[in-house]
Amino acid sequence: MDIAGRRVLLVDGHVDTVDSLAMLLVLYGHAVERCYDGSLAMEAALRFQPDVVILEQRLPGPVGGLALGQLLSEQPRLAGVTLVLQSATLRPDDQRLAYGLGFRDCMLKPIDPDIILGAVERAPARRQALPA
Repeated sequence: MDIAGRRVLLVDGHVDTVDSLAMLLVLYGHAVERCYDGSLAMEAALRFQPDVVILEQRLPGPVGGLALGQLLSEQPRLAGVTLVLQSATLRPDDQRLAYGLGFRDCMLKPIDPDIILGAVERAPARRQALPA
C-alpha cells in the first residue's frame, strides 16, 4: 500500500469528531484541513486541493454531505478527488445514493481508526507526495 501522505479535507459540524480525526491523520503523515460548516467547504476544497474529502452526511446548513460531495466532484479543479461519506445513521438507501454520486467509501460512526486510515491511504494522490 502506498502510504505517502495525502491531503485530507474534513467536513463535519461536530468539532470533536473533526479535531480527533485530524490528529489521527496528521500522526500518520497526512496534511489536514478542517471545515466545521458545509457552506465553507467548497472554498476550502478549491484552496486546499485535497486528495480526499471526508464528509458528514448531515452537515449543518442548507447543503448536506451527499449534495456537497456531488458539487465537489463536478468541479474541474477537483477532478479525481476521493469522496468518503460518514454518518451516525447510514441507511442502505443512503449508501446506494452515495456510491451513485461517486463516493468511494461510506462509513458508519463511530469510525474505526484503521478503517479510516485505510480509506485515506488507498486514495490516489492527485499530485506529488507530501514532503517528509
